[in-house]
Amino acid sequence: MFQELFSLFYPSICAACSEPLLKNEKVVCINCLVDLPYTNFHLEKDNPVERLFWGRCAVHFATSLCYFRKSNRVQHLLHQLKYNGKTNVGEFLGIELGKQLELTQRLSPIDLIVPVPLHPKKEKIRGYNQSLFIAQGISNVLQAPVESQVLLRRTNTSTQTRKSRFERYKNVETIFQLAEPERVYGKNILIVDDVVTTGATLESCTALILAEGAGQVNVATLATA
Repeated sequence: MFQELFSLFYPSICAACSEPLLKNEKVVCINCLVDLPYTNFHLEKDNPVERLFWGRCAVHFATSLCYFRKSNRVQHLLHQLKYNGKTNVGEFLGIELGKQLELTQRLSPIDLIVPVPLHPKKEKIRGYNQSLFIAQGISNVLQAPVESQVLLRRTNTSTQTRKSRFERYKNVETIFQLAEPERVYGKNILIVDDVVTTGATLESCTALILAEGAGQVNVATLATA
């Protein structure tokens, strides 16, 4: 009774459109969820995200849930996740991404899910790593463990915004390290991030994990710019 009264005066709102959520809706309303600009790259061999890594590193499978465009719902959702403390957005969309990964025939069973790490200073300021919540959402579907302490960021790089593709690559070339290389040896790894643009950050992570003997490395992000 109290919860119903509370919801009446302080209704939960959609993280995408800010309209009140209906009783059975969570985080994102059904209208926004249906209208998100899905890529369906999980069904497409040699899709645009996979092509980002051609000739650069051996990513086995790569996909993004949605297209990122200026001022669209996806940008708003990612802003809520990264800057407004709405970590439930990451987990919710991670579950949606996990559902796609579960359906594809192109992805082998995942042994370990690894979120792209933030530098400790940046994580302390933000209070959390948004990619970890995305990874946890995927884990809820795939039932694969999330390991956030295997891959570490040792250098606090400058922002990637407005950098060229080459500048982005040089900015992240040697910023990661593996704390426990034995954890990835022979494993089928899924690296998770919020957005992929040029692929420089994910390439750096992939190359490092493959160098330590991972069986396969796959990539999944919420959005592609």
